[in-house]
Amino acid sequence: MKKNILNSLAVIIIGVVMFLLGNYIAANNFQIVATTDNPQKANEIQETLTMFTRPTIRFVDGSKYMIAILGTNKEEVDYAAVELIEKGIITDDVGLNSNVDDIYSYFTNPKKVQKLEKLLNRALSKRLSHVEGIYSATTDIKIPVLTFDSDSADNVTASMTIKTNKAFDLERISANAKTVLTASIPRLTKENIKINFEFEE
Repeated sequence: MKKNILNSLAVIIIGVVMFLLGNYIAANNFQIVATTDNPQKANEIQETLTMFTRPTIRFVDGSKYMIAILGTNKEEVDYAAVELIEKGIITDDVGLNSNVDDIYSYFTNPKKVQKLEKLLNRALSKRLSHVEGIYSATTDIKIPVLTFDSDSADNVTASMTIKTNKAFDLERISANAKTVLTASIPRLTKENIKINFEFEE
């Protein structure tokens, strides 16, 4: 009898622990999509993401508002980022999560910068493929060492090759593709992006 009670009690305790652990993981499973200093823009982004996808949360870090989607993954962050761009919500005062973890930890030496370039090329090529009219895309991002924490005169530059069809609006595709890169990469400007189109029937 005593053994049965202890077994039952152990099962209940394990069940409660698993329940609490599941709730903790669910509550903390989020991906930041966008960051901005503008509280009105933060509200607009949060409202749009909440309507478009899963529930969102917002953090405040100093003057920065960070909007995140709950219970999501990196691919859904890409979809959400492109949705915001195609709706015209992303402006110069909004940064998008590039889906490269801790982007600022790479800029200290040339080898780390090369690794960062590869990670960004892979991540942003995937993101660009979600833009309407883009079948696939490849990017070639060049980042000068120390660009992100210095007043270096060297600029971040990028080129991309986009596979699409001539039937699509190429100006719209070009504008949205450039916004994907400039919003996702600090200190990259649209003037420093070159686009090459390859057409498929």
